[in-house]
Amino acid sequence: MRLRTTLNWQLLTAGVLISAMLSAATSADAGKRIKPFSKSGLNKAVEVSQRYNTGELLIWQDGKTLRHERWMSEPVRDIASIQKSVIAVLVGIAVQKGLVDLETPVNDYIGAGWTEKNAGEEPKILVRHLLEMSSGLSRRLTQQGPPGTIWFYNTPAYHHLKLVLESASGLSLNELTQRWLGEPLGWTMSTWERRPPAMFNPKGPRKDEVLATGLVSNATELLSFGQMILDRGQFNGRTVIADDDYFHAMLTTTQTLRASYGYLWWLNDAPFEPLRGRKTDNKGRSKTQRAMILQAPRDLVAAKGSGDQRLYVLPGKRAVIIRLSKPGFNRAAGAFDRPFWESLNP
Repeated sequence: MRLRTTLNWQLLTAGVLISAMLSAATSADAGKRIKPFSKSGLNKAVEVSQRYNTGELLIWQDGKTLRHERWMSEPVRDIASIQKSVIAVLVGIAVQKGLVDLETPVNDYIGAGWTEKNAGEEPKILVRHLLEMSSGLSRRLTQQGPPGTIWFYNTPAYHHLKLVLESASGLSLNELTQRWLGEPLGWTMSTWERRPPAMFNPKGPRKDEVLATGLVSNATELLSFGQMILDRGQFNGRTVIADDDYFHAMLTTTQTLRASYGYLWWLNDAPFEPLRGRKTDNKGRSKTQRAMILQAPRDLVAAKGSGDQRLYVLPGKRAVIIRLSKPGFNRAAGAFDRPFWESLNP
């Protein structure tokens, strides 16, 4: 897979460090003792999680589940934009199968006319642009700038990757998810379900039902997904995703527009600026900080969803942490991260 050669060296270095840490952590257990989370930190993290309306919390480290708490009755719930990181892996599997090429226009897979009033720029939007959030589209799928020149966290545009996967594979999203991920990871409850219209309506000309789907899952099944990421595509001796180039790019800064973003994954070892609102404070100082979560290890990579739903992967600590909020809970983005990591990682 070809990566663009216009990468900013500093951003690339940050991404390479995360990828290197993942690789090192896979073999780190050979001879290097992993520093465990403290019991007091774990207890405080549980207390904080309960206070922030957490529905389920699972903390796993180095082969052991250290804490698993449930404060909701539902066996599964919509995991919001954690699903994006699942789709990133599914696209990677499609790439290794030769079904998808990241440098191919989206139109080649799903046909023309999926954006609004955009006949000129639409053919230039590549699969890679949807993975990187650099399509140049607005939320209503009108063109705001040339593809590859603007970074914008665009969920309506992202959803069209589901159409790409279905078109390229000839399978429904549920079928390919179960075959490519569910079966090797041991999933029995995770599935794609149609969201209520009040929760999400597809934007743009296409109204395919799959565009309005949410992935429902639980912490136990997401743990196997996180362990697979920790072990660079392997799970229980099976290869789930074998394309090393894609895996590396997925968890690396591959574009200069947003240092803290790979292919639908968030990276903690890079500068981070707010997604919404003002970019400066009242004194004109930049709100950009040196990491997404200052209190967490810098090698952390994360799948993040609304309601502060989180899947954290920590290579250096050989850990996976899943936090799902109670259904219906929606606090301002990022409110959970700081108190949780201050308690767990003092």
